[in-house]
Amino acid sequence: MSKNFSYERTNQPKRKSSPLLPVIGLVLVIAAGVGGWLVAPAIIDALPANSLSDIPMDTLRIVITVIIALLALIVFGLVAALVTPKDGQSVREKDLAREKDERNARAKAERAAARRRR
Repeated sequence: MSKNFSYERTNQPKRKSSPLLPVIGLVLVIAAGVGGWLVAPAIIDALPANSLSDIPMDTLRIVITVIIALLALIVFGLVAALVTPKDGQSVREKDLAREKDERNARAKAERAAARRRR
């Protein structure tokens, strides 16, 4: 009478992730930083000059580089989250509620049968 509910552990092997993922992440961070460093002068030139007069140019380039790199990593993360395959073992509330109702009905029937046997 053992049923496999969707939230129970199964014997299916887990998918192994690649040991190169941290290296790929590091390469992406470095690429985003280099891209930000290369694009920063164009963005600094596009900003109004009067708001940047008291900030040293090297500091401003570093700040703009960090902002661009963070934005690039956020966009990459969002795109990666959208194209990554969905986990096949997700649990839906509707399924859990149905299984709970079935379990309660089964327990109620067992209690009624036990009362009739007395």
